[in-house]
Amino acid sequence: MTRLFDRFLLVLVLVLALLFGLISKVSADLEPPQWMRLGAWPMCIELPAECRPYKSGELFEVALTRAKHLELDRINRVVNTEVQYVGDLAHYAQLERWTYPVDGMGDCEDYALEKRKRLIALGWPRRALLIAVVAEPAHTAERGLHAVLIVRTDAGDLVLDNKRESVMEIAWTGYGRLWTQSQWHPSEYIREGLK
Repeated sequence: MTRLFDRFLLVLVLVLALLFGLISKVSADLEPPQWMRLGAWPMCIELPAECRPYKSGELFEVALTRAKHLELDRINRVVNTEVQYVGDLAHYAQLERWTYPVDGMGDCEDYALEKRKRLIALGWPRRALLIAVVAEPAHTAERGLHAVLIVRTDAGDLVLDNKRESVMEIAWTGYGRLWTQSQWHPSEYIREGLK
């Protein structure tokens, strides 16, 4: 019964957003909060643990050791291998849906959420594991928006990406960071601008 109610709320949020003009089109040039909230707000209804406030005193960044870097690489590779890429429209008949890939299928933000969930289970601080929406490099055929997991470390921001086997600093990816999940509240995103 609650699952049905949750679905009803999700549909209601999207319908109200359409009615009030919050969602006018779906493309790479959408300004937040419209594009982000197509996925992030409904996710908070479906996966409330992803949006609960951070614990006070939780670390903002991780001291990156060789062991920690290897753990990041392992989680990135395992999830990339276990999950098959399927876009939201084909998978759920929805323009955007942020969720865990429980059936072994998902798109970029689903990979990022799964990696985040697994790292948290291993003891990594939630506040240092942030979903980011990035712009694909202009020279790629896939130019557009893409979601990745950013890990804040004392050595810089590292990216766990479903398109890459290795974890690397964001500067090496060619991505332009557009929005990053807030370290103050996980349901908010901060506009970064192209860097």
